[in-house]
Amino acid sequence: MVVSSTQKQAERVSNMRFSDAVVPSQRQRAPGRRVSYSRALVGVGLVVVCALAAVVVFNGLDARESVLAASQPLAVGHTVADVDLRVVRVSSSGLEVVPSAGRADVVGRRVAVPVAAGTLLTPGLFGEPAWPPSGQSLVAVAVKTGRLPAGAASGSRVMVFVPPAAVPGSGGGGPGLSSVVSVDATITEVRGDPSGVTIVTLLVAAADAPRLAGAVGDPSVVLLGMGR
Repeated sequence: MVVSSTQKQAERVSNMRFSDAVVPSQRQRAPGRRVSYSRALVGVGLVVVCALAAVVVFNGLDARESVLAASQPLAVGHTVADVDLRVVRVSSSGLEVVPSAGRADVVGRRVAVPVAAGTLLTPGLFGEPAWPPSGQSLVAVAVKTGRLPAGAASGSRVMVFVPPAAVPGSGGGGPGLSSVVSVDATITEVRGDPSGVTIVTLLVAAADAPRLAGAVGDPSVVLLGMGR
C-alpha cells in the first residue's frame, strides 16, 4: 500500500510538471503570433496608402492633356477617317487643339490644307479647301526611282532640281545647254503612278511655277533640314 500511494503521488507530480512546462509555454506563444499578424496587416495597409498617394501626386504633377494628331499625311480635300487620327499627350501649347474626346467631331470632315504626319489637329485645318494660298501655286512633277529621298512626305521642305536639257545652239552651231532649274518647295502630296514614277505635288512661289512646270529634264528632289 505504501508503494502504491507513493507511485500515485509521483504520477501526480509528473503530470503537474508536464502541464506547467507545456501548456503555459503554448499560452505564451499565442499572443506573440497575434501581434505578428497585426503588424503584418498594418504594414500592408501602409504600402497601399503610400502607393495611392504616389499615384495622386503623379497625376497632379502631369499637367499634359490628351489631344488628336494626324497619324499619316493628309492631302487637301481628304475626308478624315478614324485611322487618320491618333491620341498624343502634350503640355499646353497655346493652340486651340482638338481634344481626344472630340474624335467624333473630326471624322468625316474634309482637310482644308495639307497636314503632315504628327501634326496636332486644330479646327482651322478642316473645312472647304482654300488652297493654294495667295501668291503660291501647286505644281506636280514626275520623279523617277532614286530621285526622291526616303522620308519625303507631305509637309517636307525640299529643293527641286531639273537638269539642263539640250537645245539647238544659236548661229547654226552645235547644241547648247539650258540652265538648271532650281526651286524651293513644300511637298503637299506624294503618290505612286502605274508607270513606275512617283507623282510629287509641290507648293511653290507663284513666280517659280512656270519655270518648274516648263522644265523638260528629269527632276531630282533634295530634302532640306528643319533649320532651313
